[in-house]
Amino acid sequence: MSKRTFLRITTDLALLLCVLEGWWIPAIVIGVLGLWYFSFYVFDFLVAGILFDSLFGIVSKLAWVSYAGTILSLMLAELVQTVKKLVRK
Repeated sequence: MSKRTFLRITTDLALLLCVLEGWWIPAIVIGVLGLWYFSFYVFDFLVAGILFDSLFGIVSKLAWVSYAGTILSLMLAELVQTVKKLVRK
C-alpha cells in the first residue's frame, strides 16, 4: 500500500469518526484538507455531510435546517475546488 493510499484511508476514518461523534468543526477542517490534498475527495466530503444530517439533522418548520450539513459540504467543496483551481494555475 502506498503512502498516499494509507493517508487517504486514515483521513477518511478520521472524518468518519468526527462525524459519528458529532465534532463538526474538526470534520470540516479534515474535509477541507482532504479536498485540497486529494483528487476526487468531493464524494467523501458529501457523504460525510449526508451522514451528519442523517444523524443530527433538525426537524423543524425551517425545512432547510435539516439539510444544513449537506448544503454546507456542497458549498465548501465548491469553494475549495474553485480556490484550488485558481492557485494551481
